[in-house]
Formats: sequence, C-alpha cells, structure tokens
Amino acid sequence: MDLGFSTEHEKFRKELRAWLSDTLEQSWSESLRDRDNDEHALIEVRRQWQRRMYQGGYLGMRWPAEWGGRGATEVEEAILGQEIALADAPPILNALGLGLCAPALIHHGSEEQRRRFIPPMLNADEIWCQGFSEPGAGSDLASLRLKAEIDGDFFVLNGQKCLTTYGPWSDWIFVLACSDAEDRYGGISFILVDLRNTEGVEVRPLKQITRESEFGEVFFDNARVPRSQLVGETGQ
Repeated sequence: MDLGFSTEHEKFRKELRAWLSDTLEQSWSESLRDRDNDEHALIEVRRQWQRRMYQGGYLGMRWPAEWGGRGATEVEEAILGQEIALADAPPILNALGLGLCAPALIHHGSEEQRRRFIPPMLNADEIWCQGFSEPGAGSDLASLRLKAEIDGDFFVLNGQKCLTTYGPWSDWIFVLACSDAEDRYGGISFILVDLRNTEGVEVRPLKQITRESEFGEVFFDNARVPRSQLVGETGQ
C-alpha cells in the first residue's frame, strides 16, 4: 500500500506554499508579540486573514463549489492544515461558523438560508458563535434548559448559554434549544439568532486571566426569533 502523497497532492502543496509566502505579511506569533495589537486589533487581523483565505479559495475546501468550496479531498484539507501551521498563519476567526454551522446549512438548511448566511460567513462579514453549553449542564444536550416555545411565526427563547467562544465578538449565534419539554433527547431544535438586533438577547463578556474576553455568556429573555431561522425540522 502506497501511503505517500500523489503528484497532484504535491502540486497542490507547492501552489499553496507559494500563495502563503506571497500573501502572509506577518505571522500570527509576530502579531501576538506586537504591543500595538490589543484584542480588538487581533480580531481584525484574523478577520482580514480569513478574507484572504476565502479569496484565495482555501476555505470550505471540501464544500461544493456553489457554496464557495472546491470539492477537495480529505488529503488536500490535511495538507492545507499542515502548511497553515508551518507558515504560522492567524487562526480563522469564523472557525465555529464554518466548521459547524455552515455544514449544517449545506445539508439541512433551506436554499434561502444558505444564500443568506454562507457568503457573509465565508468572507467574515458576519461572525458566528456556538450556543450549546449551559450552566450546570456543560455540553450535555439531554440537560438543555434553553426553551424555544412557538408563538405564531416566532420562537420565544428563554434561558442562558455559557462559555460561549467568540460570543463577545459575534454577530450571530446558532443555538440548540428545547422545543419539546416532554422529549429530552428528541425535542431539540437548531435555531439561528441575530445577537445584535434581537430584543431580549444580552451578551456579557467573561474576563480571562489574560484580561481578554474570548468567551461570553448569552442570556435570552423572551427573545422572539422568526421560525424561518430554524434549520431543518422542529425537534430534529
């Protein structure tokens, strides 16, 4: 069995390495050591690098081309990870959105949802965070307490999410909420929530020992979210 890289794989690596050399102006380590860069500036460094990655065709590698991908293989994606690490490039700012939310939209979302959310997610125009963990439950989804009650064309959300990575910097959050109190395991819905423009939603930054706020808490107090922002089926 030949476990070596093929000629095409090595060609991809060479092209990628050349692109990184031409495009990456400052390594992530250098950005972190730059005393002029506070946490706000570092967020922008990551945002701009993500945009360059997207423009270069190196985001969503295995996604369909119609959604910004290139239909690449796992091997090419692994090569990308290797070369990004060797180049010490900045981390992708929208890692949670691209890694978790966008694939869910591609497979289970509506056409309208895909067209609305995926392009600005790729270009870092809208940053996403994940709303799974809750106080006293961690990531035990069977213990979710965030409620999503249906009221006409809206879900009414009440509850809290905690340790929300990138919460203080995000525009949107994808939450798992209990939409059927009688079904702990099957009554969970995947809902997209606008953090900045939804009344009844509050994001509180959590200050770390580094004095930065990578994490936050998100509170929902009778927050009304359009049912059109449900991904897939209610309770599925």
